[in-house]
Amino acid sequence: MQKFCTLMLCCFSCVISLFLCFILVSFGCANGKNISDFSVTAEGTSEGIVLQFKNIPENTTDISLTFVDINAKDQPETVVVLNFDVLDEVKKTGNLLCPFAENGREYFIRVYRFMGTEIAEKIVTGAVAGGGIYLTNTPLLQFINGNKTIALSEMPTFSDKVVFSTHEFLNYYTYVRRDNGGIIGIGGEATNSLTSSDSVRLNEDVARMYSSLSTDNMPMYGTAHCLLEHGNMEWSVQVAQSENIFISF
Repeated sequence: MQKFCTLMLCCFSCVISLFLCFILVSFGCANGKNISDFSVTAEGTSEGIVLQFKNIPENTTDISLTFVDINAKDQPETVVVLNFDVLDEVKKTGNLLCPFAENGREYFIRVYRFMGTEIAEKIVTGAVAGGGIYLTNTPLLQFINGNKTIALSEMPTFSDKVVFSTHEFLNYYTYVRRDNGGIIGIGGEATNSLTSSDSVRLNEDVARMYSSLSTDNMPMYGTAHCLLEHGNMEWSVQVAQSENIFISF
């Protein structure tokens, strides 16, 4: 899976895609030998949600953060990956602002600390936002062209000015729902278009890679994320989720 994602995602904006897919399939990789006194707490502010980090181990290569709006339909996610200079800065200051939140909304926050490609620790926290930047319209995401393409109905708009990625400003993902209730991420496509181009290939890869996991039709859905720049970081903000379609084997 990791190899598959790596082959598909070749630009900086797609680092987030890699971590999404890797986390979904490697959820249980953390083990006791890597547990440290690393801690993360969250607090709502007028600008969004502030995270306070303590005791980030020196061997940490990346930290992946997922903010989930637990009361919204489909529980949309905002994801950011801290590495390189950004991670060094957070190690020094101990603070990080997530500006993509809405006043009064409660967010479930997952923090994954990586050592290389291994998830060393997972921390769960949460907070109610006191403000922030949020989506103000409701774009629809649908499979079209015989379920071979994902299309977003309109450009997402936000409550305040945002800066779109200098690479691609949208990222599309597809996911398969397994019989046991689990979800498998199949990768992503970064683009400057409201319509994806890779869904047909992803459908074929789903059938090839996961047909052994199910004896029946397998439901699949798509999500669309805006790639936004803030604080020298690229944030992936979910703006839409499709209804399920079904893949026949």
